[in-house]
Amino acid sequence: MKKRILLIYFISIFILNAGEVDHFLAWKVYLKDASILVNQYFNREITKTLNQLPDNCSCETASSEILKSFGVVLNSPLEKWIKSNNKIEKFPNKKSENNNLFKKSIYWKDSNPTIEKSQMISLKIMLDEIININGIYIGVDKITHFTGSGYLYYKRYLSAIKKGDSHKVSMEKAIDLGIIGEKNILGRYASGVFSFADLEAN
Repeated sequence: MKKRILLIYFISIFILNAGEVDHFLAWKVYLKDASILVNQYFNREITKTLNQLPDNCSCETASSEILKSFGVVLNSPLEKWIKSNNKIEKFPNKKSENNNLFKKSIYWKDSNPTIEKSQMISLKIMLDEIININGIYIGVDKITHFTGSGYLYYKRYLSAIKKGDSHKVSMEKAIDLGIIGEKNILGRYASGVFSFADLEAN
C-alpha cells in the first residue's frame, strides 16, 4: 500500500514540477497585488464544490474534494486561469519580453551560438511566471503545490489516521512523502536542487 501511495505521489507531482522561477530577475519589478482576484477564484471554487456535495458528507471528504477541484496536474484549471487572466500581472511576460532578459537569468550559461539557441528555447518554456500575493512574490507553480501536493499530503495524512496513527505521526508521514520526492526524481535527482520552497508550498 505504501508503494502504491508513493507511486501515485511521484507520478502526480512529477507532472506538477515542470516550471521553475527566477526571483532574482523580478528583484526590482513591480507587480500589482493579485490576492483579491485569486481569493475570489478560490472562494468561487470552494462554494461550487460544496454545493455539489451531500449535506451529510464528512469534513474530511469535503476538504479532499475542495483541494482536488483545483487540480493535481500540470496546467490545472487554477494555473490556466492565472496565466490567462489579463488582470493579473505576471513576470516575466513571455509574450513581450526579449531574449536579453532571459540571458540575465540565473539559469543562463554562456556558450556557443547553437547551445545558446537551444538554451533560450528551453528557458522560455521552463521559466515560470511570478505573481504578487499580498506583497509576496510567488511562482504560479507554488500555488499548484499548495493545492495539488496539498491534496496528496492530506490523503496520506487521512490514510495514516485511519490506520490508528496519532495526529503527530500522521502529519510526519505526510511530510515525509514530500521529502522523499524532493530527494529523488522530483527534486535533487532531477535538477540537483532539494527545494525547501516546494516543500513549504506543499
